[in-house]
Amino acid sequence: MKKQIPVIILAIGAIGLGAALYSANQQIAQLEQQIATLPPICVADTQPAPVETTEPVEVVETTPEPVVTAMQEPAT
Repeated sequence: MKKQIPVIILAIGAIGLGAALYSANQQIAQLEQQIATLPPICVADTQPAPVETTEPVEVVETTPEPVVTAMQEPAT
């Protein structure tokens, strides 16, 4: 009986996935019918979005200056 438990779980999972796939296919078919009944959109009726012209920005890379530290010599 213990050997059959994983098989039973996998079978239940497969049935659940099959039901989910069937439901998704039904929803896709319904949405395709809704799209087919929509009126066509004319591209000429839509207004293009205004395009803003901007000047290019110049990127200047600077290297950080090295920090110079004075080393102290041991006192004699």
